[in-house]
Amino acid sequence: MPELDWSPYFKVQIGQNVIEPILAEFATSHPGTRLHYQWRLESFSRSAEGVESILTELPTNRRITVRSRYLVGCDGAHSSVRRAMGVEYKGRGVLARNKGIYFESEHFDHVYGRRTGRLLWTLAPDIQGVFIAINGRRGWTFNQYFVDDDTVVDATTVWRAVGAEFPLDVISVQSWSGYELVAERYGEGNVFIAGDAAHLFHPTGGFGMNTSIGDAIDLGWKLAAVLQGWGGPSLLATYDAERRPVAISNGREAAGNFDRLAAVMRNVPASVEATGLEGERIRKTMGEELNSQIRTWTAGGVHLGYSYEKSPIIIPDGTSAPTSDARHYTPNARPGGRAPHIWLKPGQSTLDLTGAGFTLLRIGPNAPAPDGMIRAAKSLDVPLGVTDLPEPDLLSRYQAALVLVRPDGHVCWRADQFPDDPGAILDIARGNPQPSRAFPAAHDGQQPVL
Repeated sequence: MPELDWSPYFKVQIGQNVIEPILAEFATSHPGTRLHYQWRLESFSRSAEGVESILTELPTNRRITVRSRYLVGCDGAHSSVRRAMGVEYKGRGVLARNKGIYFESEHFDHVYGRRTGRLLWTLAPDIQGVFIAINGRRGWTFNQYFVDDDTVVDATTVWRAVGAEFPLDVISVQSWSGYELVAERYGEGNVFIAGDAAHLFHPTGGFGMNTSIGDAIDLGWKLAAVLQGWGGPSLLATYDAERRPVAISNGREAAGNFDRLAAVMRNVPASVEATGLEGERIRKTMGEELNSQIRTWTAGGVHLGYSYEKSPIIIPDGTSAPTSDARHYTPNARPGGRAPHIWLKPGQSTLDLTGAGFTLLRIGPNAPAPDGMIRAAKSLDVPLGVTDLPEPDLLSRYQAALVLVRPDGHVCWRADQFPDDPGAILDIARGNPQPSRAFPAAHDGQQPVL
């Protein structure tokens, strides 16, 4: 596996049936977290004090009432929470209808006769689709594109796509559609939506799950801040302001990938199945065209390069935004972006330094003393950790001696000196701007440069 200079981990592909038990185990390792399966949300009502939800346990039809401060609907494309709020999806809608077949076989990778891959494309006049490795061994799916509702997908579909028969066990068959849709708003008062309830993408690029995790991280630290008493009255409203633009951008990138892919797959000539040198030439040309059209399978710029620079809780420093590049991610510590990864020692990244509160990085040998900001954080009950990184070469990556990082790893302020009132930085970053701490006119209509 290649080593990256911008992340401690390389992108991996993993099936939901594999990752979900891992996530469940991690979630329940935290005190106060419980998972309940086979329950349905029937309805909910809101008040200034919180949310009252009616739930039904499906196996028993037992109905209970749950009272909470907040409700977050992570309930997928048919979200009952989104519908109850009267929130509509906006966008192009359905891009194509498809069917997927999940099968297991010890023989598949020997039959197709190629080196190991995680995405294996079939382009033939009568069938177009992609094989996706679920676990790199027995488990595979084949997604047949551009089908009708009455299209039958079974073992013979797989054999036709491969061009040979071999033993396999069909686990399931499911119809699915690719979309470009984003909810018109992500919340009302104390009710929010996240994940597929908030956005639906075509899977070309693999942006859906990572965007959903980004939703959870952004909303999660803000809910924690408010529940712990240090989040300001404007903090939760920034969830929509920060995450909807990311979903819109990612959805368009995925749809663009699909459009380019579809242009190739819908126009497969009959000569692609020709024998001899001419057939080999045509297949090679089509393969090269397919690879050239799908430009963001690695997509570091999509997965990690998004910025919250226009958020009201980000304090701009007057620097220009870097050039957008969907495929490549170039780390920088500009406010709004993700704090750069740098190896400090084997097994420890600068990403490991951030925690449940804000983290002030003092970079280089001459970084100003943090006493004033520490006092301000204590007076505001804002959790603040301070980490010294005296190595001079780190300055070239962060471009400032002082960098304030949010709990989600995004930079919210950087400078070489503290302002006269460091508490004003924390007030803006926690969603509690104070008129008594007014600054000169904001840079480009945003919060002021400090």
